[in-house]
Amino acid sequence: MKKECAQTRMGLNRTASLILYAVLFTALAVSVPADLVQEDFNSYTLGDLDGQDGWSSGLPGPVQVISGTGINTSRVVSNTDEATTGYAQKDVVLDWSGLTQASLSVDFNRIGTSSIDSWAGVQDSSLFRGYGVRVRTADIGFREGASGGDAWLHTDVDGNTINVQNEKWYRITYEFTLGATPMITKATLYNLTDGGSSQLYFGADTPTLTPSAATNPANWDQVRVRVPGSHQGVLMYDNISLIPEPASLGMLLIGALGVFLLRRSRGARAYRLEFLEARGR
Repeated sequence: MKKECAQTRMGLNRTASLILYAVLFTALAVSVPADLVQEDFNSYTLGDLDGQDGWSSGLPGPVQVISGTGINTSRVVSNTDEATTGYAQKDVVLDWSGLTQASLSVDFNRIGTSSIDSWAGVQDSSLFRGYGVRVRTADIGFREGASGGDAWLHTDVDGNTINVQNEKWYRITYEFTLGATPMITKATLYNLTDGGSSQLYFGADTPTLTPSAATNPANWDQVRVRVPGSHQGVLMYDNISLIPEPASLGMLLIGALGVFLLRRSRGARAYRLEFLEARGR
């Protein structure tokens, strides 16, 4: 009798475990939202960006899809027109429901040493304000949209400017909170060509930044790039990504799963001992 009871309990425990696994993993998958924005351009057709996947070009010049160079030979956006700065934008609908923080990242490659001034990011199209990276000839900075609000970025607390080398791919990432008063909590520059990363500072020794109220992510509805004419040097952009980080419910479910596995392991040992005792009888 005891042997049969132990076997029954082990079978029920195994069935309950499988059901709970399925529920946890299903909830985890549902709770982790997809990227809010993911523009990698690799599926686009070479030529004008205008008209592809919702992108449109503003005056005065177009932005083109071209093949990248160096470690990134996939398709990227740039401007091959020699004299005219190119603008392009794409309308997006962002759902921040249930999120408390996110990150914006942009890949870029600067080629040439003449004057370059460009911008890429996500913004409120009515005010031209948002978060983005501004790349110039000698430095890079955080920019609150196409209409201004620069905070030049430094690589250490001594205020040294960033050493962005020509013909190398970099990724800049802004981690920020959401809510009534959004704040950028961390900025990081990754050297994709050589490896390594550097934390960035807004000014000499400030690792965080509270942008103006006009840049609130709740109002963002557009991805936008501004690329100078090639007479100023070539600037390439790729992988403009807006990513929820982290999915709070997902983290809780992972923790719950860990506790469940620990308890299940202890329970399984107890049932195994009971089963062995029952067999011995």
